[in-house]
Amino acid sequence: MVANRTVKGDGETPGGGAASQCSGYVLPLVHARVPEPVVGLAFVGALAATVIAGAVELPAAALIGAGVVVARHRTGRRDAKAASGQTAGG
Repeated sequence: MVANRTVKGDGETPGGGAASQCSGYVLPLVHARVPEPVVGLAFVGALAATVIAGAVELPAAALIGAGVVVARHRTGRRDAKAASGQTAGG
C-alpha cells in the first residue's frame, strides 16, 4: 500500500481543518493520517521482520535502510528549499 506524503502548507486534504497542516502520511483508502515517526518505526520493524524471517539477508537490509535514510534526507532538504523559495540552482 502506498501512502501519500503531506507537508505543512500542502493545502486541503480529506478531512480538512487544522489536521491538514501537520506533516505525515495519508493512507489512500481510509484517508487516515499517520505521523512520520510512526511510519518510520513501521518501516524499521518491517525491515527487521524480513531479516528475522530470512526473506532478506542482513547486509542487504542494511543497504536498503541506508538508501531510505539518504533518500529521505535529500527529499527533506529539497522540500525545505522549496518552502523557503530557493531554486535548485542557487
